Amino acid sequence: MTIIRTARGFDFASAPRRLNVGCGMDMKPGYLNVDFQDYHAPDVFADVRELADFPSSHFDEVFACDVLEHVGRTETPYTLAVWNRVLAPGGKLWIRTTNLMGLLELLRHKDYRSVAQQEMLVQFTFGTQAYTGDFHMTGFTDITMRHYLQSAGFRIDKLAVRDHWLFEVWATKVGEPVDEGARIRARLRGVLDQREFVTECFRQVLGREPWPEDITHHEQLLDTGTSDRFQLVESILKSDEARQRRAGLNAGS
Repeated sequence: MTIIRTARGFDFASAPRRLNVGCGMDMKPGYLNVDFQDYHAPDVFADVRELADFPSSHFDEVFACDVLEHVGRTETPYTLAVWNRVLAPGGKLWIRTTNLMGLLELLRHKDYRSVAQQEMLVQFTFGTQAYTGDFHMTGFTDITMRHYLQSAGFRIDKLAVRDHWLFEVWATKVGEPVDEGARIRARLRGVLDQREFVTECFRQVLGREPWPEDITHHEQLLDTGTSDRFQLVESILKSDEARQRRAGLNAGS
């Protein structure tokens, strides 16, 4: 019987300092293999968008092969911020993911006009959709890939095109994510309780405890689906109180 290990209580100190996130069946020797599918029997069972309970500034490398396209488009900045969080300063990030422009060019190419070839390229674009998680939620261009990585605190060392429709990217952690919302969401990944999430948002953004009416208001919005956690963080960041606090902090620096 395979034992599935969760991150909580895991002895990271004795484990490899390189992460293979979204490993699937590709278990890499010398890496800590992480996946959310239990039947893949990873070293650690975890959502790679969250990496809850993984130590900060600990790992030397994050290896993400054919993973980022499975993350929701609006989740991309926060997932990269999470990967930034777990990497030590100077840590390396390697990504292989979908090159949208390359796929579009292949779809238009005269050598890819058969139904089978067109269906193959459509599958490359949207995933096999054969099981939970194997859906492609986004894709990238040279411009968007550079933007997302640089905003997440990475320096791009090399960006190459492979097989015309894939990006391979080598990057180095050189700082923190530029987007304050991404930094906060990265810190709060894995916080499941709505009240705790609201409370931590107020602490992180406003530097204070929420008032009871704050908790009631935001919990109701989250519970009814009127708002989601992304919108909650953004609304607090854009509030007058947050702007006044930032102005006060800047004036005092």
